[in-house]
Amino acid sequence: MEFNLGDYCFVSSFDHVALEELELISRAELTKLRTLYLTNFWPHNPVPPTEKAVLMGQGLNIEFQHLSKELVDQMHHNGKIVCVWIDRDVTSETAEVFCHVFNAGVDCFCTDYPLKA
Repeated sequence: MEFNLGDYCFVSSFDHVALEELELISRAELTKLRTLYLTNFWPHNPVPPTEKAVLMGQGLNIEFQHLSKELVDQMHHNGKIVCVWIDRDVTSETAEVFCHVFNAGVDCFCTDYPLKA
């Protein structure tokens, strides 16, 4: 599925059950809401394997520690988007971090320092 990101409103949440319900409502009502499965570095909520991740909503919203170009490429190959969030308690937002985000080809990212990026 290809879509113009500007045409949609994305909802990201750790509550995957709620996202599944939102997807059903969105399809039934033909809304422009799309879901991104939010993951983190906690053991109870890891990034799913790619073969499972491509079946979850329109994409993933992952913590920077899990970012790889391979993951982004695989998700894009399957028509999904990848967003990244940077936890400032875990990762210093340096030029190298921002370069890694840009070089990985993510679709969007969340930072506490947008002008620095």
